[in-house]
Amino acid sequence: MNSVSRIFTLAHNVSLGTITIGDLVMVNQLLFQLSLPLNFLGTIYREMRQNLLDMEILYKLVEENPAPKVGEQ
Repeated sequence: MNSVSRIFTLAHNVSLGTITIGDLVMVNQLLFQLSLPLNFLGTIYREMRQNLLDMEILYKLVEENPAPKVGEQ
């Protein structure tokens, strides 16, 4: 169940009177505070993966086209 459906379920429970508005706000803030670090870690993972891919391509290019040696024309 994703966070949006959880909030709607909690809002329904508030309307039924089984939980308070404070409980709804607490759960909403908890989900928000958990999502920010996870989003940050996902961004770091994606960037590291892309950088490793770029390095692999760079090494393949260097192997295929070596730099000329000094004094060579």
